[in-house]
Amino acid sequence: MEINELFSINFVRLRKARGLSQRELATKTGLTQRMINHYEHNPRSLPVDRLKLLATALGARISDFFNEDESSHVDSLDVRWIKKIQELRNLSDADRKEINQHINSLIEKSRLKKETEPASS
Repeated sequence: MEINELFSINFVRLRKARGLSQRELATKTGLTQRMINHYEHNPRSLPVDRLKLLATALGARISDFFNEDESSHVDSLDVRWIKKIQELRNLSDADRKEINQHINSLIEKSRLKKETEPASS
């Protein structure tokens, strides 16, 4: 994989893993959303000082942008879900437990439904 493509994949993965939109990362770094988008898609023009700024804002090391192992499983989790998961921290233990039980029930219901559906030929 070409180094610029690897950087782009990891940059997006790191940003999404932190639950940040391009706009939120722009605010955090003092850059514009347009520049964040540009660096995600065209990292050839990314100055080293901006690379350090982005790494710091994402709580990452510069090497994380170039790690080939991480790029093989790009996080496809929707940013909205990541934010919701982060918001769960603000709930009481009882509310978190209730949500966890509900999620487990839905997952089990889905699993059972798949098991009982006739196999399509």
